[in-house]
Amino acid sequence: MSDSDLIHWLLAASTPSIRYLALRSLLAQPADDPQVGAARQAIMAEGPVPVILAGQTDKGDWAGEHSYYTPKY
Repeated sequence: MSDSDLIHWLLAASTPSIRYLALRSLLAQPADDPQVGAARQAIMAEGPVPVILAGQTDKGDWAGEHSYYTPKY
């Protein structure tokens, strides 16, 4: 697989953070580039990030209300 093929594969990823990091780190696109901005906004709208954040309680942690283990931080 060539570098070009690898970059195209990363840019086609369904996970927006992969697309964002490929644009910024591998292609050195500026933060104000429209593709970079779209990928950054997509991070909060789709993929693993909104799923993880949806599991937070109103207090901002992930512990259940009846957890026998209390978070130390």
